[in-house]
Amino acid sequence: GRTSDFDPLTLLAPDVQKRATNTISAVVTYLINVLEEEEPFVHMKMRIIIWLTQLCGFGDSFRRVITNALTNNGEPPNEEGERLPSPLKALLNFGFSPKTTEELHNFFFKLLPDPLFKKELCVEFLCNYSKLMLKEK
Repeated sequence: GRTSDFDPLTLLAPDVQKRATNTISAVVTYLINVLEEEEPFVHMKMRIIIWLTQLCGFGDSFRRVITNALTNNGEPPNEEGERLPSPLKALLNFGFSPKTTEELHNFFFKLLPDPLFKKELCVEFLCNYSKLMLKEK
């Protein structure tokens, strides 16, 4: 069986792991950059989110690559207790259309089996709880 410190990235060949990590990081960075834009980027945002969601279905290795891209590789806080802003935080802090929000929720649900994503989502949600709850009202 698996242990809690199992890294699914070890299932990928090193060259595939590096290319996948670089590509997914670039796609996530692009997504974050166009999130605030309206037309003509709405359809593009949706396609990127759907594509990332589909990649999650290819197994633990791809989930971990995506999680690393969203969470700055799970970097812990620095000595002052501060964390680098992560793409995950940006995804939680934008106000989206209902359809985009629904696709993001589907994406997050596909990532939940990854323990690092689950931990980082909880941290980001708790750190931004008041902002997120005020946005809902």
